[in-house]
Amino acid sequence: PSKLIVDKQNQIKNIYIDNKKETVGDYDMVPLIDSFIKKHPDFSYRGAKGTLALTGYNGVLGYRTSKSEYGDNEKTNKEIKAAKKVADQLKKDGWSFASHTWGHLNMTQDSLADIQQDNERWQNEVAPILGKTNILIYPFGADINDWQPYSEANQKFAYLKQQGFDIFCNVDAS
Repeated sequence: PSKLIVDKQNQIKNIYIDNKKETVGDYDMVPLIDSFIKKHPDFSYRGAKGTLALTGYNGVLGYRTSKSEYGDNEKTNKEIKAAKKVADQLKKDGWSFASHTWGHLNMTQDSLADIQQDNERWQNEVAPILGKTNILIYPFGADINDWQPYSEANQKFAYLKQQGFDIFCNVDAS
């Protein structure tokens, strides 16, 4: 799939390109789950669907939205507008968003300064499209702490908490 779109019925679909031929349909997780829940509404508690953890370095939702990567120009601004339309519809449909960092950082290994610079990019380039989130899902499952509880003594935690993150998750259950 190339990217997510909002079709004429305000449903999220994928554009799929094969041999330069474009088709629109349920080709990825989001539209597949949406279609399933439409047939089985009891599957979804109060309409909730899932949390999508997004980076920003290669754009958002299949759109080239990063001004730092693609420039501040008419094409990028058009992509931002299209991605925001999709994000707004996703939220209406019961999806939520999390930060997966802008550049898919290894939060265990990267410095506080790197995390601050990365989060600034996420807040400037991704949050305006998706909206605010208090959820951070660590890339690679690379947590900022060991098995001990987080505390303000951990500078990375203190910074992220100050930035509005309250929910910290790994990408797997291990």
